[in-house]
Amino acid sequence: MHPILLDYHGMKVYSYGVMMIVGFFFVLWFCWKYAPKVKMDRSDAIDMTIYTFVFGILGARFIYILLNWGEYAGHMERMFEFQKGGLSWHGGILGGIGATLIFCYIKKYNIWKGLDLITTPSIAALAFGRVGCFLNGCCYGVTTNLPWAMVFPHHRHPVPVHPTQIYELILDLILFAYLVIRWNKRRFNGEQSLLMLSYYSLIRFIVEFFRYNTPDQMVSGLSYAQWASLLFFAIFMGMALLIGRKYSKLPPVEEREKDDNSKNKNTENSIDSALPEKS
Repeated sequence: MHPILLDYHGMKVYSYGVMMIVGFFFVLWFCWKYAPKVKMDRSDAIDMTIYTFVFGILGARFIYILLNWGEYAGHMERMFEFQKGGLSWHGGILGGIGATLIFCYIKKYNIWKGLDLITTPSIAALAFGRVGCFLNGCCYGVTTNLPWAMVFPHHRHPVPVHPTQIYELILDLILFAYLVIRWNKRRFNGEQSLLMLSYYSLIRFIVEFFRYNTPDQMVSGLSYAQWASLLFFAIFMGMALLIGRKYSKLPPVEEREKDDNSKNKNTENSIDSALPEKS
């Protein structure tokens, strides 16, 4: 555990906050690089990333506080200690997607393309966040005797537990690689975002079986996060399958857009050739 990476004369740099910043800059770079692929101006892609990050963090913090109100009821000042962790992915999705939708609507960009652009690298940012959780010593698992069990001495469990942060880190990176590989194969705009949200919900549902939760965070044998993940998976995977039927026999988006561009160029050339030459 290294919750504090640097302590210089009382000025502390928290590992969780550092990894959040690393994740943000990775998403910023990815959106800047891929913006032309979704026909978005790179400066707008940067702005969208910033708005999505800010409102995603606020949404994540808000939901986390609601789910863990007992920790904050008598210590309201802790609500603003973002650097120490305490974010809910489900709240981050609501806040982040909301910001992306509003931004694309105001700027008149295709909303689905905007979501594909921002959600694809976001799973990698979540992986960076899990590194922060590991260093911070939060989001650990239940007790186990497995050889790779770890001890987080400064928290509730000074005994060997599942390193669930590492489990999710690995699965998140696998999902990110899958999304990048299939970028040019997506059948419709929005498929990337729907698959990312669906598969991450599945990842979170599975990891939660090994993650420590207090009894008040459980309902009918499942955690709040698992119930929310089931709901998210049903909604987003249902949308992906329903919309995908319409495009199942069509070529990928990249190919269709290239064909459209070539047709437009041919039409423009035909019009130019039909115009009388200037004397």
